[in-house]
Amino acid sequence: MAADLTPLFVWLAGQSLCDAPVEDLVGGLGERLNESGLDIARAHVSGATLHPMVSAFMVNWRPGGPAVRSERGHDDPEGKAWRESPLLHMLDANLPVMRQRLDRANAPFAFPVFEELAGEGMTEWVAFREGFDWNSSSVPGGQFGIIASLATRRPGGFDDAEMPGLLALVQPIAAAVKTHFVGTVARDVLSAYIGTDAAQRVLSGAITRGGVAQMPAVVMMADLKGFTRLSNTRPIGEVVARLNDCFDRIAIAVGAAGGHVLKFIGDGVLAIFLLEGRGEAGAAAAALAAAEAIQGALPDGVAVDIGLNIGEVHYGNIGAAGRLDFTAIGPAVNEAARLESLCGVLGRPILVSGALAAAAPPAWRARLVPLGRHSLRGFDDPREVLALA
Repeated sequence: MAADLTPLFVWLAGQSLCDAPVEDLVGGLGERLNESGLDIARAHVSGATLHPMVSAFMVNWRPGGPAVRSERGHDDPEGKAWRESPLLHMLDANLPVMRQRLDRANAPFAFPVFEELAGEGMTEWVAFREGFDWNSSSVPGGQFGIIASLATRRPGGFDDAEMPGLLALVQPIAAAVKTHFVGTVARDVLSAYIGTDAAQRVLSGAITRGGVAQMPAVVMMADLKGFTRLSNTRPIGEVVARLNDCFDRIAIAVGAAGGHVLKFIGDGVLAIFLLEGRGEAGAAAAALAAAEAIQGALPDGVAVDIGLNIGEVHYGNIGAAGRLDFTAIGPAVNEAARLESLCGVLGRPILVSGALAAAAPPAWRARLVPLGRHSLRGFDDPREVLALA
């Protein structure tokens, strides 16, 4: 007699309405299938992702433990296990369902994983494929979706009468995973393009054009030197790779100090260090530490000029009706940009404003060298400028 899976359908509908991690979904699915009497010994769900660093995710569950998620990066070579996987075969052959008995004398199996499962006492394996109707030529199978597989140790394997119910579960499972997938894509893609803090604010509802918040922050403007000449003389692939490497190092230093990279402007970077939770001295110290770390982290032959200032910034959505940018503007940002431009004139790689020097803790202030007052384009009065020694 087939198990009554009605409670599982209701639970999956609830999962489709929340943003629960896929691990919770797969673990809960395995436990509830067992409560229904199916004796699941292993459950698996995997699929492609839309993420700058991750190409695919895999979640495995076994009774008595939590579901475990793993990921494969875009640059990771496809391992032998995947090349010899029945799941890849399903994608290549466009199979919606694949079923394999493991307790019969039909070895050698077509795929090595079946040998492993049979060695663990599994009697049958079944897998289902379901797409999200989201086509993409960059993922196996031509569209985003999932493959779910189940294995059992029950004598005789799965009952044929159970298969229609399991097949009917595939779309609700895919719908629940898609809810998580869409939410994750929104967070990951937004974070990659506008920064983590800005992404959180946008996803929390800060999406109205002109909706800006005024808040105190340390502003960093950094500009890599020599990239115009490099881009004019070297192959574009080399230029992009070098630029990405430098931006990686800058972003790591900024993030380690609690700052947020807001945008890359050609070969320049705009970052802010919010005062929230640490005050002027803490934010000033963090920005100075990040600037110094950047100078020490860049590869040989690459130089960077950095301007630092502290003040009120207007942080939010600015742009055209159909093309917004979540950024920071205001006099504090402008002064940091002018300080960065002054670095080459004064021969100093890190310049800070008088306001930032006044806010810095004594240990950092002692390392700031006064360079006098200088006229900055767009400002009426000359400004005090100091260099980090």
